[in-house]
Amino acid sequence: MLNGNNQLPASMQVSPEQANGNEFVQGIVVSVLSPKVALFFLSILPQFVNPQGGAATQQL
Repeated sequence: MLNGNNQLPASMQVSPEQANGNEFVQGIVVSVLSPKVALFFLSILPQFVNPQGGAATQQL
């Protein structure tokens, strides 16, 4: 990806005018929609739910 002087090729460089925060929003959307993230939360969070503690959504 990087050429000899540790820079991206001209076709991959983004000017400051183009970098307006859309990358951050796109990263959040990809993370939320990723099946790996959903499986992680479904496998990790149930162990912290107390059955006598009421609704699971309120405990998390």
